Amino acid sequence: MKFWDSVVIFTETDTVYKAMCIRGLLEGMHITVHIQVVDCSQHVENFLAGRYPQAAFVIWCTHGTMRTESENVLSPTLWDVLGKDEQGRDDFEEIKRDIGPEEIVQKNTAPRKTFITISCHSGKKPLAEAFLAAGWENYIGTDEACETSSCLVYLATLFSLLRAEDRDNPEEQRVYSVPEAAAIAREVEDFPLMGTRAFVAYHRDEGPAAPVVD
Repeated sequence: MKFWDSVVIFTETDTVYKAMCIRGLLEGMHITVHIQVVDCSQHVENFLAGRYPQAAFVIWCTHGTMRTESENVLSPTLWDVLGKDEQGRDDFEEIKRDIGPEEIVQKNTAPRKTFITISCHSGKKPLAEAFLAAGWENYIGTDEACETSSCLVYLATLFSLLRAEDRDNPEEQRVYSVPEAAAIAREVEDFPLMGTRAFVAYHRDEGPAAPVVD
């Protein structure tokens, strides 16, 4: 990962605090970070169509679906305008906008390199296969719920390793691929649940959705 590579973080309004923690973490590594708030349907369409700053890495920072194995969706909470109220002000409705595998394959026409989601239960194979089929090289998600602190530990390790090729000490410089860095980051903590081991990585160059798991 070169110093000119950048990251885009998509966040709901009530997970902005997580996005800002991640932003500070990455900017401390001299990585350029862009924040994109996802709080209406048009923002979802912008994501699917690739209408956001150019970046090799995308981090999806919203609440998880907390659903079953068969319901594989990203599900941000949106506030869409229904119309006007009696005073002429915008009338909003809270909705859950499901983004499933079929829509990702059909509409995600401008894939970047690596998609990382910290949404709980987002590391399921159908979602990963959809992103890889749409042209992404890597998909990283959590197979179950993950503590915020563990998410930060995972991301800190992942990006620190990816940035190792530009370390100040030439003797410490080395190049890690995303699969290599993801495998190492996953093992930082030994908590059986909700730690870094909740993360699962899939990589297109290893075949369709090949996971890095125990």
